Amino acid sequence: MGYMIKEKKKFLLFFTILLGILLRLYLLNKESPSLDEIATIFHSFTFAPFKDILSLSKYWFSVGHFPTYFIMMHYWMKLFGITEAAVRFPSVVFGVLSIWLVFLLAKRLFDEKIGLLAGYLFAVSMININYSQCGRPYSMSTCFVVLSFLTLLVALEKNTLKPWLGYIAATLLALLLSASTLPILICQIAFLGLS
Repeated sequence: MGYMIKEKKKFLLFFTILLGILLRLYLLNKESPSLDEIATIFHSFTFAPFKDILSLSKYWFSVGHFPTYFIMMHYWMKLFGITEAAVRFPSVVFGVLSIWLVFLLAKRLFDEKIGLLAGYLFAVSMININYSQCGRPYSMSTCFVVLSFLTLLVALEKNTLKPWLGYIAATLLALLLSASTLPILICQIAFLGLS
């Protein structure tokens, strides 16, 4: 009986992730690029490695996105081109990865049933589907914020160097993607201070 329940939960997680993939790929290249996506293409395609980091850092202060995403997209577009689907596909990948991370986070905080429910709700959430179909750093930022919380819980539980380094790396990557992640880091620091 326990084996059947375990297999059913695995199937539900697989179904949730598959549904998330299908919803994020559905009509991925239907819409023309938005102005924000055109800005992504411009900043990424015209990026000259190391030379433009300073100018993109200024962009971080004016728009709120650090060069990390644009550096990644520069090389991505060199490999796969600048079609709508190619520019948006990295967001799909990070959006799908976020479903799995939300499941793991909710499972660790509560239990596996809540984890499955949280993963499903994240998979079908329209705002997360939109983020995953947009050639901007939103989906990637969300992924690293969830990873930051997950690694923080693991680090607090195990309290060894390796999990703490994982937490620092995930949080640093989230910060290097978007200025909007800074309040989350402040909340985590406040939580650690109160613990």
